[in-house]
Amino acid sequence: MFRMDWRPSLALALCLAWLVSTQIGCPQSTPQPDGSEEIVSDSDIEKTQEASPDATETTAETTAEISPEATAETTPEISPEATAETTPDTITCQTTKPEQDGDIAMTYGTVRGSQEDGVWSYKGIPYAAPPLGALRWKAPQPPACWKEIRPSASFGSACAQVDIRTNRSSGAEDCLTLNIWRPAQATPQQPRPVMFFIHGGGNVQGASSETNLGSVLIYNGKHLAKQHNVVVVTINYRLAALGYLALPELAKESPHKTSGNYGFLDQVFALRWVQQQILAFGGDPDQVMIFGESAGAVNVCAHLASPLSKGLFHAALMQSGGCGAVESKIAEANGTKRLDQSNCKDAADRLACLRGKDASEIAQIFPADIAITRLEFGGTDRDYGPIIDGYAFLKHPTQTILAKEHNAVPVVIGSNADEYESLLSPTIQVPTQAAYETYVKNLLKTASPTDIDAILKMYDAGKYPTPRDALVDLLTDLAFTCPTRVLTKNLAQNQQASVWRYFFSRRPKLPNREGKAAHGIELLYVFQSLIDIPLFTPDPTDLKISNDMMRYWSRLALHKDPNGPTLPAFAWNAYDPQKDNALQLDEPLAMLQGVRTDRCDLLQRALTKP
Repeated sequence: MFRMDWRPSLALALCLAWLVSTQIGCPQSTPQPDGSEEIVSDSDIEKTQEASPDATETTAETTAEISPEATAETTPEISPEATAETTPDTITCQTTKPEQDGDIAMTYGTVRGSQEDGVWSYKGIPYAAPPLGALRWKAPQPPACWKEIRPSASFGSACAQVDIRTNRSSGAEDCLTLNIWRPAQATPQQPRPVMFFIHGGGNVQGASSETNLGSVLIYNGKHLAKQHNVVVVTINYRLAALGYLALPELAKESPHKTSGNYGFLDQVFALRWVQQQILAFGGDPDQVMIFGESAGAVNVCAHLASPLSKGLFHAALMQSGGCGAVESKIAEANGTKRLDQSNCKDAADRLACLRGKDASEIAQIFPADIAITRLEFGGTDRDYGPIIDGYAFLKHPTQTILAKEHNAVPVVIGSNADEYESLLSPTIQVPTQAAYETYVKNLLKTASPTDIDAILKMYDAGKYPTPRDALVDLLTDLAFTCPTRVLTKNLAQNQQASVWRYFFSRRPKLPNREGKAAHGIELLYVFQSLIDIPLFTPDPTDLKISNDMMRYWSRLALHKDPNGPTLPAFAWNAYDPQKDNALQLDEPLAMLQGVRTDRCDLLQRALTKP
């Protein structure tokens, strides 16, 4: 079996400051506590998480100011042992009737939207109770009722996290909110397809309100909603140890005798919320497409594999991510190792001790990381993601697919040509060809000397502008290009529903140079947030590719086929394992017969264990 059919999902590493006229990279500035600015280059693994102007951090206290009823104390009486199956069917809320256009009445209360360019937006809607106190490391619970009309002009807080580059804490545990954009013509009588997006960040960072350059909302659903008449939903979910910590003590108190996967259960709960509430917003609960990038794509695969997600979506799309999970015994051993090194190790009630600590203290006890040079998820106690617990996941997602036991729906999968351009850590230095070759030999030490020589010949640093460029190419194929081929083939061979593959190779036109098809850059095209960048006019070709991608993505949501009932400008053929075909997202659009096939054949042969 090819051991790299999954890569740990990587946090967004968008280099949006390619909008700045410079030849030396993509610097951006982040204000420091002392008033100075920290310069972050395009080679950093992570960008600092920023809140948009209206995305002010909403702690439990500020949430109470928005809606006094919506606090943890007024959560409906539901046992903290309840699970993701909990629904609002038995909840009765006394709510205020809509008073004006844009007011939407739901089970829990009424929200007031904001309109811009014919699109209504609803931000910061709580889809679950704040996972505070006794609800920390529990399955999500329904949110509290609110009586007054709730404004929804601001995003909720990002979930508590630590920037792995700066070690800064941000966000809050009271974070389980979602955001909705709907076209004005979407009504309960004429519902539109729903595009449900899961953000990236390695399951340790990120937020639905993520911005760059201080104000550019990356996951802006407005353009998709307006141009393609769809309802767009983005969500927050618990991250790192607060979202995925596994411990025997947690399993003991669980009704399913499992631990971990809380961030995944949040996503399931949000999908259930969509099933129950989205019609009021003009969304069709029978036409829900899930899509995500990086860790979001890993989570999309998790939903394909999980029995808890059955029937909650009808199509799926994965951008630059694969399928990964770790055995519960490994995850619990990793969690126990860290707990045994903490000041809670000798407490009479170790869980009570942990629940008495704030989020930043938990992050120090259970640190997180995003591994970009290891080949398998779960290799260290800093990895967080899906856990094979016998409840959310019965087996590894790949094995679930191979056994044809997954939630089979039409799927689109793809990756970018230069993923590692923005992911390669600045601590990895390969200034010379000799340094590059030494690094590759250490990275691929399980391969035979003969295969390593063949790989070094295939990715000959002498044929690239710099040794770093050769390494970027190799790591991109190891982590993304080749695993995407394996996953696409596995799905195509084990379900009746069609599968499509793409390869995003567009290098954006910058003011004075050409960019790279780096990790996450396609998000600017999918959400067309490239037109929101101040003082920047996108090249017409980039705008055309963005329009093409938005059309393909939304047609998958509407028709379960990116082509739709009528062909777009270019027909995207379904995946054929014999041809290994993919749509090249570039100018012009083209159907490829194989994507770096020779490279992937060599890497698969070299790294396959007998």
